[in-house]
Amino acid sequence: MKNIVPSIEIYAEQKPSEKKLEGGKRFLILDKCYNLPLVSIITVVRNGEKYIEKTIQSVLNQEYPNIEYIVIDGASTDNTLNIIKKYEQVIDYWLSEPDSGIYDAMNKGIALAKGELIKLLNADDMLPSDSVSCAVKFFKDADNNKCIIMGNLELIDKNDNRIDIWKKGFLHPSWYVSKQIYEQIGFYNTHFKVSADYEYFLRLQHAKIRFIQTDDVLIKFRWGGTSLNFTGVFEGFKIDLKFKGIINSIYLAFGRFYKKSRYWLLRLIIGEQYANKIYAKMKYFIYLLKYKEIN
Repeated sequence: MKNIVPSIEIYAEQKPSEKKLEGGKRFLILDKCYNLPLVSIITVVRNGEKYIEKTIQSVLNQEYPNIEYIVIDGASTDNTLNIIKKYEQVIDYWLSEPDSGIYDAMNKGIALAKGELIKLLNADDMLPSDSVSCAVKFFKDADNNKCIIMGNLELIDKNDNRIDIWKKGFLHPSWYVSKQIYEQIGFYNTHFKVSADYEYFLRLQHAKIRFIQTDDVLIKFRWGGTSLNFTGVFEGFKIDLKFKGIINSIYLAFGRFYKKSRYWLLRLIIGEQYANKIYAKMKYFIYLLKYKEIN
């Protein structure tokens, strides 16, 4: 079967699930009359009761007024949906139905978004209160609005304590993406379960999309999850084969496998807390090398 990159047209034609639930301010037909760009923030979640409320509150605490907030839930079986409904009067639109994974959920949100600028916010991450206003400032000042605003990333642990600050590199969680880019490049490739953001980044590079860097912290990113497992090693190899050839792909795959193995060995020896700090700094160093290589 041919691997087709999803688009807004594909998601618009999808039939709704029989298990679909939805709600939010959008059904009240309230218009926000601001002379400012509309920013759509999209949170995707499944069984995220531990952190989803902090994520929602970080959106509600934004200084910027013209925000559309969309929450896409993958038919959670814990208390997540009750938490979402608790904020139904301030969430513009929420949807709960089975999906095919995190990137399918992201694509659903992007297809629903009405904003000029789109922000994907993970269900265990948080936005600093000035995140959106900082991104919009650079977006408005850009000569061409077909761009991606990216900034610093504050790494936090499970208790919200700072692990590190990453200040350069193509850090996907910090991105604010012009809707025009999704219309031009397409959506995330749902063939990949944990690495579609990497594949999307390489597509952006190939299309010569402009990145604008700000020195502001745009995201508080919680360390852990799928970024620390080995699935990305195998998916990354498939993606690199498409864009970088067999030799480079093998070299990069061995590098990824070595780094993941080193983390888990460190974790066994010195514990999770210290292993996270050491691995975060090593991973950041790799991001910097890639950033310099591309620029």
